[in-house]
Amino acid sequence: MKNMIFCLMKPYEYAIRLEHAESPNPILKKTLVLTGISALLFGISALLGLKSEILSPAIFDLSNSEYETQKMLFAIGQILWGIVITLILLFLPSLFFWTVTEIEYKKLVHIQFAIVCIILIEKVLLILLGYLYGLDSNSSPFSLGIIGQYVTSNEILLKILSVISIFKLWIIYIQYTVIKVLSDKSATFVLLICLAFNIMWWIFAAIFKYLDFAKLL
Repeated sequence: MKNMIFCLMKPYEYAIRLEHAESPNPILKKTLVLTGISALLFGISALLGLKSEILSPAIFDLSNSEYETQKMLFAIGQILWGIVITLILLFLPSLFFWTVTEIEYKKLVHIQFAIVCIILIEKVLLILLGYLYGLDSNSSPFSLGIIGQYVTSNEILLKILSVISIFKLWIIYIQYTVIKVLSDKSATFVLLICLAFNIMWWIFAAIFKYLDFAKLL
């Protein structure tokens, strides 16, 4: 955990240390810790009723016991999704950057540990905003979603803007800083691959939010 905080606060110094590490610390323990924290946060979000508006139409069609069962299943689904998305965020970007930079895969996973920490910090703040003020991610003061609501009515574009936040820019900064040290590629190339991957991820996340797969079930 100290290394993750060190990476967040001093990414360049962390990169130097990681560059000279012959064998980075095992990844299993940190993976379990982060997936556990993520599952907890997604579970808390569900228990607080955040994003549970998809269950509202069922209130009049189900008995109380059936509705409570639906709520429980929703919470379980959120917990499982928290685990799955954390694993994706740890290992998919690492695979992408490994293929284009040839940096040791385990070292790239260690970078993603810090990235997932940032995402979990943002998740905590979104939970607080949702519970205290009723704001969803589209209206987060940390993202471009609020500005987007004044400049466009295109739903997909609004979703993309709501995904782009100061935390996502922090992620790009850390990835760029550390990968630039670990890789023999040019700074321009590293910046481009970091931007390319994150923009693709933002688009995917926005489409996922727009389609709202839970409503399709």
